[in-house]
Amino acid sequence: MLFTRFRARRRARADYFAADKRIAGYYTGLAGDHDPDGRFQLLTRCATAAAQQRRLHTAAGFDRRDPEQAQVHAWESVLYRLLADVEYAVAYPGHGRRYTTTSLERVAGDVLGRMAAEPDLATRVAMYGALYAAVLPVVGGQAAEALACLPSPFTRR
Repeated sequence: MLFTRFRARRRARADYFAADKRIAGYYTGLAGDHDPDGRFQLLTRCATAAAQQRRLHTAAGFDRRDPEQAQVHAWESVLYRLLADVEYAVAYPGHGRRYTTTSLERVAGDVLGRMAAEPDLATRVAMYGALYAAVLPVVGGQAAEALACLPSPFTRR
């Protein structure tokens, strides 16, 4: 029984870090992608990987050292989905934003709406700061850093 639990925890940790590595790879893609549809795909994958990290956080045994981190991953996933939704709206004009039922809509809906209506990627990226400021009081600094660290073809690394 103890050995089975140990193996399950080890597997969860491996999956957790694999998800983290996938996010890093998606960031590399975002750093060079100007196409809104490509950015939509990459941000959707980031959201999925962050949600997986949230689910694996407890199974991996990380909750003992950092119990709040699971919630951070949950917020990161929501933020990635919101940005993916913005890119989708830009890639497919006339469809608008579809992901508007989150608890962040009341604090960030205006910024997200302006971003979704903006065809120029550089201008959308410039709005990340306003989005960061809008969501920071709700999601906290660690989750909001997902926005601050998000690469684009216009950021230097």
